[in-house]
Amino acid sequence: MSLTLTYDPQLSRVRIVADGLGALAMMRVERSTDQVRWTTVRGGELSLPVSGEIRVDDYEFAPDVPNFYRVVGATAWDEYSRVSAAGWGNAPSGQVWQHFGTAAAFTANGNAGQHIHSTTNSGRISVVDVGSTRARVRVTSSVPAVAQPAGTALTVYAIARFTDDANFYQCRLGFIPDLNITCSIRKRVAGVDTTLDSIVLPGVTHVPGTRYVVELDASGSLLLGRAWREGDPEPDWQVSATDTALTTGTKVGIRTIIDAGSTNTLPFTYTLDDFLVTVPFRTIYSGSVTPALGGVWLKSLARPFLNRQVTVRDVSEVIRRSRAGVFDVVGRSFPVAVTDVRGSRQWTLDLSTYSEQDRSDLDLLLASGDVLLVQVPPAAGRLSATPAGYVVVGDTREITPPTLDLAMRVFSLPCVEAAAPGPDVVGATSNWQTVLNTYATWADLLTAHATWGSVLELVGDPEDVIVS
Repeated sequence: MSLTLTYDPQLSRVRIVADGLGALAMMRVERSTDQVRWTTVRGGELSLPVSGEIRVDDYEFAPDVPNFYRVVGATAWDEYSRVSAAGWGNAPSGQVWQHFGTAAAFTANGNAGQHIHSTTNSGRISVVDVGSTRARVRVTSSVPAVAQPAGTALTVYAIARFTDDANFYQCRLGFIPDLNITCSIRKRVAGVDTTLDSIVLPGVTHVPGTRYVVELDASGSLLLGRAWREGDPEPDWQVSATDTALTTGTKVGIRTIIDAGSTNTLPFTYTLDDFLVTVPFRTIYSGSVTPALGGVWLKSLARPFLNRQVTVRDVSEVIRRSRAGVFDVVGRSFPVAVTDVRGSRQWTLDLSTYSEQDRSDLDLLLASGDVLLVQVPPAAGRLSATPAGYVVVGDTREITPPTLDLAMRVFSLPCVEAAAPGPDVVGATSNWQTVLNTYATWADLLTAHATWGSVLELVGDPEDVIVS
């Protein structure tokens, strides 16, 4: 498990890569310059890792100062992809599993965890410490494909507020001999279980080998529970209760039971998978990087392969237009003023290019019509006077100045300060035109790139942007 932060000067971006995250837990990537106020990185909103990895590019970093990044997400998760014959060891999220029962009763086969019961009237408990009494715990379970509940119910529990094996809250998933399935909230205090609320799941009957999900939410005195067949839509909370008996436990986990009246064949194995604690969120990774901007940049967040460092020739005065109006009133000496906040800043930015390639690249960036981000290094002398932020560029002018250098051009950009694009604007460094222009056949593409992730790393040529 690691976090890698890399500044790429070609496109002026910070690449954030976090791996070892599994595939269960939603993650979010955030940035800060003071480690007090945190902003979600564009494209880093809550999402599931792909192959255990989160990869985000940040073009909106603060230049030339330390940028702190963190990946926040679920507190604990386990997919049991390891093999263990005596205990579950460490969860991929870092916590150590603690078991109540003989070690051989807790195994992992590379696909799921298991609770093995060799006798009736036995219970198994596995917990991890999440450091909080506030918790939302989910586990997916199934019983053997050949097993129907016989004699008494087969039961799986998501548990929270655990202090010891005699005191905790639980949401019980019960497989009943009549093939109904129940969901109930219970408390266990001083070794005695008490039901607080219970239902029979509507329209669901038990099919051996089918996977079912049970979830418990414990927030202060409020307890919520629900259960459903895997693959069905997640239901609203089905059972609820308020209780103040247990207030201190910070461990969560899984419990299974074979009651004394069970006639199921022994040893009996519960299959347990996709253990997930989604509340509270915690910081999983953190790190920092100082991006060296190197000059003034114009950036398109929608098409970052157009991003360019530019040479500033001049900046005009900055105007902030008034929206007020003054109106004469018949019979009065003094007019009436109608006021409003002033408009955004406006200025003209003059840029120089010194080669045909630079001229063409800048022209294509402007032709995109995108809202642009002007990034300015904070301590670059006169360059630092260039206004920074998001702008809409009006009618541009391209001028050939009267110099001996006939390749030189001056672009005059009337800029109006604008709001940042919405969070749904997340750019790619290439498009399908990039692929078509780079590879003659699908065979060529497949030879060059083993995965779609590799294809997405292509950086397009500005001429791939089609402007009509």
